[in-house]
Amino acid sequence: MKGVYRQLAIILIISFVLLCTSIIYATDAAVDNNKPSEEQQRQQHLQQQQHIHDVHIHPEQHHQHDVHVKETQPVDPQHIEHHQQQQQHPVNEDTEEQHVDVDQVQEQQEEVEEEKKKQQKTASSIPSIKSSIKFEVIVGESAALDRYKTWAENGVVNVMPMTLANGTKFTCYIPVPRDEEEDDTWLEIPTSEDFEEALAPMELAACLLKPGGWWQYEYCHNKHIRQFHMGKAEKVEAEFSLGVVSKVTRLGHVRGIDPAFIESYNNKEETSLPDNTPPPYYAKTYQHGTPCDLVPGQRQTEVRFYCHDEQSKQPFSFIQEIIEPSSCHYIIRIQTSRMCIHPLFKPKKDLIYDIACFRQL
Repeated sequence: MKGVYRQLAIILIISFVLLCTSIIYATDAAVDNNKPSEEQQRQQHLQQQQHIHDVHIHPEQHHQHDVHVKETQPVDPQHIEHHQQQQQHPVNEDTEEQHVDVDQVQEQQEEVEEEKKKQQKTASSIPSIKSSIKFEVIVGESAALDRYKTWAENGVVNVMPMTLANGTKFTCYIPVPRDEEEDDTWLEIPTSEDFEEALAPMELAACLLKPGGWWQYEYCHNKHIRQFHMGKAEKVEAEFSLGVVSKVTRLGHVRGIDPAFIESYNNKEETSLPDNTPPPYYAKTYQHGTPCDLVPGQRQTEVRFYCHDEQSKQPFSFIQEIIEPSSCHYIIRIQTSRMCIHPLFKPKKDLIYDIACFRQL
């Protein structure tokens, strides 16, 4: 029985192999039948070439096959130029409705240019202004307009039209700074002896006091400086000497003026200090005060005298401030009219002028 089964299995295997082989042969035959032969391929290639030839020769016959070919024709250069001009300047069918009056535009431009020339002419007539002169703009009252017009005729003020951002127009009257308010007289710079002579009357006057706070200060010219605390019973409870005048020399030094400026001033090349320059002063040092308990040495003070240029019938002096930049070293600033013996030492004052602006009707 086993031999019979073995023969049957072999027969089935052989049948399966034959079946698969026949299927493969059938598939290859179908592919070969669908594949065009070399002759067919050559015929198709010739047809494509003929079609392309026909398209180039008779383009009008192929519109139905969606082939769009334009005939090449010579182009007139004038036609191209005319076409470009039309692109750059397109024709507006509503030209008459949107027409701009060229003459009116030119007239407006001429008015603007004329206004600019007037403003430039007015601005050029205004003299250069120093930083010590300041201006404040005010809205002038109509009642004062005639007065400003008279000043403008006399050259006291300059007239300048101004326009705000919102288009409101004003006529402004700008005062002309007066030359006599600037003291640029050339005088020889005083020496230490000159300042000592000018300050000498302070030695016979009463001592200067600086009250306030726990400590009070007393300055006696060419004598001494002291710091003290006054008790409730108006008695001195604590006192320190901040220095006494030197017995060797009582002369001080001029400070606050650059040596280069002194040279140019002596050559009469300049007559006033540059703007924003701190006022110069005369300085003296008082030494040999009370021994310092914080650092080695004795207390000492530098006294700086400044010109206080205020209109007054009688000379006057006062202590402006006292500072201690380092331990037991003090600086006293004294304002006195006796220092105003030279224009360079006078403080520059800010002159404020009002610019009156009237609204144009």
